Amino acid sequence: MESSYLSIRNDKPCNWSRVAEDIASLKATYDVALNRIDREEDINTLNPAELRDRLLETVTGSSPAMRKEVQKQEIKAKNNLFLPYFRKFMESRSTAGTREVYNRTLKKILEYEPNAEKLSFDMIDKEWLTGFDLLLQTTTSANIRNMHFRNIRATFNAAIDDDLTTCDPFRKFKLPKLEETRKRAQTRPRIQQLKDYPCEFWQEEYRDMFMLFFYLICINLVDLLTAKPEDIVDGRLEYRRDKTH
Repeated sequence: MESSYLSIRNDKPCNWSRVAEDIASLKATYDVALNRIDREEDINTLNPAELRDRLLETVTGSSPAMRKEVQKQEIKAKNNLFLPYFRKFMESRSTAGTREVYNRTLKKILEYEPNAEKLSFDMIDKEWLTGFDLLLQTTTSANIRNMHFRNIRATFNAAIDDDLTTCDPFRKFKLPKLEETRKRAQTRPRIQQLKDYPCEFWQEEYRDMFMLFFYLICINLVDLLTAKPEDIVDGRLEYRRDKTH
């Protein structure tokens, strides 16, 4: 005896008897709706689009305007999701270093929020931020926590500018206060000692590189490596910082 379950795409069984019943039931529903419309007005005066709208209105109880509003709200809800916009904003940052900083914040959000992909701007309020801060306090310093919240706040500000949300949870939430970091500056005698240190021959290049960083006012490595001979003007190195442009 042939089974009513047949194998279709992806080897998933399909109950064709149940499908046929559902189609028959749906057709009966629309037949009843069509007869009702025909009794209430001259169906021949309706064009196909008008007849479709009248059928949907009769079956679902919603008008075209109501369905349009529902679609509008669905689109708004989709655009109101926080993480897709956060990722988009992160990728728009101009430097790889800044994008990496935002990516660290993203990882912390995913760690804190179990339903992060469904998180909307409206759901991020003072209570949410406070809970997030409590999580961060277990593993990070006040300065790093401040960085994460600044990343989230920048995303909110951009979303507000793009008219995606009117929420601003940072009006009531104070960012963690920055802590003064330990002074790491070297003394003048210490710098002199490093400059004249009698290192081995193969170490001299590294010692001299360190001193060059110092002489160039702690220039970033990427700026030093991309400098060209023509960038030296009147004994000075003129360049545009890669980090801040």
